Amino acid sequence: MPVGSMVFEFFVPGISRMARASGADFLIFDTEHSGTGIEAIKAQCAACDGVGIAPVVRVPDHGYHFVAGALDAGAHGVMVPMVGTAEQAREIVSFSHYPPAGRRGAAFGIAHDGYTPGTPQQKIAEADARTLVIAMIETPEG
Repeated sequence: MPVGSMVFEFFVPGISRMARASGADFLIFDTEHSGTGIEAIKAQCAACDGVGIAPVVRVPDHGYHFVAGALDAGAHGVMVPMVGTAEQAREIVSFSHYPPAGRRGAAFGIAHDGYTPGTPQQKIAEADARTLVIAMIETPEG
């Protein structure tokens, strides 16, 4: 069973190494409650990749730019709070995957694919296969 932890405020450079040394397989970086910006998330995702830990980001909202932005910064998954309807959940999944499975905008050779070469089709297949989406049902409607 995978082991991981939520990181709320301590976005220090060595957190991924400490987590890996403790046996963690993933870290969830909270941007809903911490006020941490995308630059810090991008650095943490790169550090996680360097030690073989899957970075996941809890975004502050279910908007496209939060979901796609976290994934473009290098997150392997997103945790989305305050999901209240099945339609919202479907929309979040569509923001997380490239066409034809979703509607995430295409940008390759950047943080999320390790700045590596490859065809768009190859990059899409790899990203869509590894992307985790967690919808947090936290509203009365949900």
